Amino acid sequence: CNDGNANTGNDVYGANCVCAGQPIDCLGVPGGSATIGSTCNDGNANTGNDVYGANCVCAGQPIDCLGVPGGSATIGSACDDGNASTGGDVYGSDCVCAGSLVDCLGIPGGSATIGSSCNDGNANTGNDVYGANCVCAGQPIDCLGVPGGSATIGSSCNDGNANTGNDVYGANCVCAGQPIDCLGVPGGSATIGSTCDDGNANTGNDVYGSDCVCAGTPIGTPDCEGVLNGPAVPGTSCDDGNASTINDTWSANCTCVGTLVGQCTGNEVVVAINTANNADQLTWEITNESNAVIAAGGPNTGENNMVVSETACLGSASESTCYGFRLYDSFGDGINGGNWQLRSTSGKVLLGDDFANGYRSPSATPANPSYTQHSFCLPVGNTHIAARSCGIFNFTMNSNVYCTNAPGATSNQFEFSDPDAGFIRRITVNTNKVRFNQMVTSPLTPGVKYFVRARNNAAGAVADAHFGGGCEVAMASTLPCTELISAPTYGHSCNETRTFNTNNSFIYALPVVGATEYQFRISIPGEGYDRTFIRSTYILQLKWNTSVAPPLVNGSTYNVQVNVKVGTLYSGFCGDVCTITIDNNANRPEVSMAQVGITTTMWPNPVRDGQVNLSIDGIQDEDQNITVDIQDIYGKQVFAKEFGNSGERFTAVLDLSGDIASGVYMVNITMNGQRIVQRLSIIK
Repeated sequence: CNDGNANTGNDVYGANCVCAGQPIDCLGVPGGSATIGSTCNDGNANTGNDVYGANCVCAGQPIDCLGVPGGSATIGSACDDGNASTGGDVYGSDCVCAGSLVDCLGIPGGSATIGSSCNDGNANTGNDVYGANCVCAGQPIDCLGVPGGSATIGSSCNDGNANTGNDVYGANCVCAGQPIDCLGVPGGSATIGSTCDDGNANTGNDVYGSDCVCAGTPIGTPDCEGVLNGPAVPGTSCDDGNASTINDTWSANCTCVGTLVGQCTGNEVVVAINTANNADQLTWEITNESNAVIAAGGPNTGENNMVVSETACLGSASESTCYGFRLYDSFGDGINGGNWQLRSTSGKVLLGDDFANGYRSPSATPANPSYTQHSFCLPVGNTHIAARSCGIFNFTMNSNVYCTNAPGATSNQFEFSDPDAGFIRRITVNTNKVRFNQMVTSPLTPGVKYFVRARNNAAGAVADAHFGGGCEVAMASTLPCTELISAPTYGHSCNETRTFNTNNSFIYALPVVGATEYQFRISIPGEGYDRTFIRSTYILQLKWNTSVAPPLVNGSTYNVQVNVKVGTLYSGFCGDVCTITIDNNANRPEVSMAQVGITTTMWPNPVRDGQVNLSIDGIQDEDQNITVDIQDIYGKQVFAKEFGNSGERFTAVLDLSGDIASGVYMVNITMNGQRIVQRLSIIK
């Protein structure tokens, strides 16, 4: 029969004559066993418990990470990896149970890991991090405020006092040194008043005097006036009772003798003192090469505010020899408004200064420890400072001081001294002029008056020659302000864009003649970045690691100011504030050569014989036009040459032996529109 139901089959009349069929199962079999909910096989090895669903689709349950169909150990579910040092354990995508390491604060996967920043709660430390034992600890802040810095208590420093040495930071972080004793030893025991040995077996109680000269008193010896250990010893002043003689002294046999006025048969020197007030407080003495006093004198009471000139006779026969001169003031305020000079009898000024204060000239603590007396030699040398250079006190570091030419001389030695202070600086040149900026080491200080004199090698070694007449000179006491160079001048970097941490990114300050130190201050107001970089040149490479200072950030704009030092003076950050913007994109021309792997090498550097080798490696273009352009610190071109080259490597020898002076130069190497800059030092 047909029961009219499409979902049944094998329809028949039943016992009650009702037409009915059997339900068709999921396989289409009437009365079959593949019913909904019955077992089947979905053909997937990763499932289990397969049954027919309500839509007769055969499907199973996914087998979990423990192999249980439909189990809860699914990927991402919690588990236990058996490691007490981890937490948050879950099954990974590979069904491996793993957790995150517990950090130093006990947090699984937390950021407080070993080596990460923390705060140890100590205000005297910095750069705090978790150590290997998860203990938070920092580095002690040194005396300059730098965590872990080297300026620790007991480390070396500079207290700025030329009269001390062995300077270190004390327990209070104050930089202090030990006074330099009479032997030039910091903290030494040879102090003024301490025991010494003057090398004289006839003296005792030898001590260092206020001038650091070791001297003793005669041992039980009557002086020329019969006084035991008295002052009237041979060589000291006396009075022979003859008004027609001068420079009376006790002779070796204790006879008081003088030289008849106008009848000196030996060398003579004129001591001229512009006395100001209290002339009678001033005395002077002249010593021979054995340091024995051979002449002495000084103005008399009432000879105030006038020039008192005394001609000293320095022996009974003319000879080529050298002498020492010392000037004393018993009150201790110097001439205070006057000055002194040593002159030849022909009028040449041999030496002179102001003696503005103190008990003696030169100082008892001279700038040069060996400068214990003013040295002059007779007869006077034949090289004198030119009149056109004398009495000028506003020279610049680029100015020249001239001397006269002596026949046969091929070199001249100029001596600049601050006699009262005991400072001396000598420089030998092969011309009759010297420029202030040639004195790179121990440079002269602007604003200080120096006595300058010269000698030559016409008759032998320069060191054996006598100095001629000299005069006083000085450089202007004010320093020019400097700043970054503005466009379009060579080296311009004011308000420019630069890269950071490449080999060819520099900023340039306006050069100051004679400068030995440039300070570049780079900052962003209000953001906390404020660093000062000290260089010996006017060029700063924008490349340093994080141990020196934080890096400059790409896209940021920084303010730049420059402070310069000449001698012992600083200009201060008085120039205009410029900006630099950091752009590390790859399209900047000054870094393009480095970015494509091109390297340049110059050697030797510094160059002394005028020949320097240039090598360029990593060239990619088949043919190149290479230009080498060398400029001095003022942007003046001193060398230029073009080369052609084929291949990956270029080499050349540059001849710089012409009239190029010693100094630092910028070498611009341009190749097919790409440029790289290097510094080159030339020493002649």
